[in-house]
Amino acid sequence: MIEILLIVLVVVVVAGVATAVAVRSRRPSGELEPGPPAPRGGTTVLEPPPSAPEAPPEPDTDLLEPPVVEAPPVEAPPVEAPPVVAPSFRERLGKARAAFSGALGSVLGRSGIDDDTWDDLEEALLRADVGVGPTMELLDHLRERVRAEAITEPAALLEALKQELKDRLAGVDRSLRLAEGRTNVWLFVGVN
Repeated sequence: MIEILLIVLVVVVVAGVATAVAVRSRRPSGELEPGPPAPRGGTTVLEPPPSAPEAPPEPDTDLLEPPVVEAPPVEAPPVEAPPVVAPSFRERLGKARAAFSGALGSVLGRSGIDDDTWDDLEEALLRADVGVGPTMELLDHLRERVRAEAITEPAALLEALKQELKDRLAGVDRSLRLAEGRTNVWLFVGVN
């Protein structure tokens, strides 16, 4: 208990000394320090007021914030749009191939053939720009083939799909020659 009182006493003394030093250091240099008290009944001598007015005390620079200097506005250079570069035919085919192979990879990851498998195949064909009509026709024929051949494995389903696509493309004339009585139409989207 005595130790605590001693610690408190030391803290109070140190705080008092620090306060006295702080007050004394803040007093302007022109002020006189208080002297001993004047004797009773005696006369006191008053000093005349100073002839020149004292300059205002210097402000404490630690307490002032630095002045805010605004920078002149800077104009940003105009942003030019990058030139539009149309993707090449090979790049567009690469995107379709990547979408198609990604969907086929998800079919291979399945344990069997279900409605989700057929939905993934339909989405893959549509993303590969086969078209809605040809996709539905292809998948309907593929469903019949899966039932007829009792295909249950996704790998066998993809082999049947490959064979079906090869069979459909085998009889098509891919030349630019006109077929007998028909006009071949070739449409290139996005080519200027």
